[in-house]
Amino acid sequence: MAILEVRNVYKSFGGNLVLEDVSMNAELGQVTSLIGPNGAGKSTLLNIVSGFLKADSGSVVMDGHEIIGSPPFKCFKAGIARTFQDSQVLYYMNGLDNVVVSSPGQKGELEYNALFRPGMVAAEETERRAEAMGHLTDLNIQSKAASLSQALSYGQQKLLEFARMLNSRAQVFLLDEPMAGIHPDLIAGLSEMIRSAAVDHGKAVILVEHNLKVVMDVSDYVVVVRGEVVVEGPPSEVENDERLTSAFLGFVSNAAT
Repeated sequence: MAILEVRNVYKSFGGNLVLEDVSMNAELGQVTSLIGPNGAGKSTLLNIVSGFLKADSGSVVMDGHEIIGSPPFKCFKAGIARTFQDSQVLYYMNGLDNVVVSSPGQKGELEYNALFRPGMVAAEETERRAEAMGHLTDLNIQSKAASLSQALSYGQQKLLEFARMLNSRAQVFLLDEPMAGIHPDLIAGLSEMIRSAAVDHGKAVILVEHNLKVVMDVSDYVVVVRGEVVVEGPPSEVENDERLTSAFLGFVSNAAT
């Protein structure tokens, strides 16, 4: 059963229709890739799902609750975490603190606890930091725990974002071009982490990515969009569908529709 359901979403900018009647699902334990040419509306759809944009119409249901039109912090509380095309690390925090801040429901956030239950807050802080360090270790960047994130390479910042997402305990991960700008040597490892997020951690992953080899390697399901859904299905079927090529070339063959 789908944890996230997108239904009949429309979005236009200045009279230009960017998304037309787009529907898709995301299931726990699976990677669903959203692909298409530049300008196809992929990032726009992620922005709508995560609350950074409002759709003109449609529905986004997260774990049985309608969230379309909700602000980003409410979408996060509902269980949706995301990355962006550009790195969004907290530059003046070290790597470990970047991850710790994503941990939800920390007792120290309540003034009463901070003032009158410092021992309880300190004990939880120790647990949360150990958990965060575990995610850094899983991604092989534990050596950067004490380094300011602004000093990390772009690829390391991407991995740091992924660790932060794992630490957030969200159920749905939205990944917007995670391979963009990283060294080719890191692609295989990051691909494994994406797959592991679904298979080992039980997350529902929606991946926007231009590297089609990565898409076909890590995905359970692929949705091709060019303003609207052109074709969808398992990678083996979509890869051999002429509508995939047609979408990237800018037209859809009548024989395939």
